[in-house]
Amino acid sequence: MQTTPVSLLERLRSRPANADWQRFVDIYSPLVVTWLKSWGADESAIADVGQEVMIAVWNNISKFERRAGHFRGWLWTVSRNKYREHWRRSRGAPTTNGKATGDVDPTDGVADYIDDEYRRFVVSRAMMLMQSDFESATWRACWEFVAEGRPADEVAGQLGITSNAVYLAKARVLRRLRQELAGLIDGID
Repeated sequence: MQTTPVSLLERLRSRPANADWQRFVDIYSPLVVTWLKSWGADESAIADVGQEVMIAVWNNISKFERRAGHFRGWLWTVSRNKYREHWRRSRGAPTTNGKATGDVDPTDGVADYIDDEYRRFVVSRAMMLMQSDFESATWRACWEFVAEGRPADEVAGQLGITSNAVYLAKARVLRRLRQELAGLIDGID
């Protein structure tokens, strides 16, 4: 009997294995670092605050309420708050142009840009980490067809498989990606 894989978010909320937390850290730590850098954090703050963010997620993920688009905002808020706490403890609240660093005005178009960047970043990291979960030919067929935009017939000819096998590889890899990221990215459920 084959069961449907549970998303990373659901595994973290119920009974996570060490591998689940490691996958989460591998996907999201670079994103948190990117946010911290954009808020002006120095290298020592990035290491400290990044660790505080991961601990806060560990301690609070079971309380997280799944809603469309909510996880990115929740993680961003946790990261921003941990960064602000760090600054209050060490130097005082950081500001840029009179506005607290890390504040985004949803009416200025930046929020949409952040959502798009978040989605690209998380999908890219998850795809990179999932590569070892598939046979080389399956992965390569999907990658070249989807990411590189090459025609299925061309990819099939290069790999010595049928065009149908390319479509099947795409379906298997993307289905697994959707399952893994369900609840972590808008529109993936």
